[in-house]
Amino acid sequence: MFLHSQGNAVPHHCQTKSESAISRFLNHYNWSTRSLIRTVRSFILNLVLSERIKGRKLILQVILDLTTLEKVGKFVHLKELVRVYNHKKVYTSLFFT
Repeated sequence: MFLHSQGNAVPHHCQTKSESAISRFLNHYNWSTRSLIRTVRSFILNLVLSERIKGRKLILQVILDLTTLEKVGKFVHLKELVRVYNHKKVYTSLFFT
C-alpha cells in the first residue's frame, strides 16, 4: 500500500480494488496477521523462485510493513528501505544481496 507523503493512506491509488473493499479488508474483517504474513511470504518466494536462473543461490531479504500507522522521523539505518515513487513514500522493500 502506498502512503501519501504525510503518512496518510491513499487507497484510491489502487487500480484493482475499490477504496471501500480495501478499508473492509484492513479494518473490519478478523484476519489473522500471522496467516497474512505467511501468505505474502509464500507468494513472494514462489514468484522469485519461478523467475530465477541456474547458478549461485541468491539471499533474499523482504521487509513487509503491514501496519497502517503513520511513519515519521528519520530512520538512519533504514534509509535504503524507504523509497519515494511518484511523490509517495513506499515502506515495503524487496532487495537481493
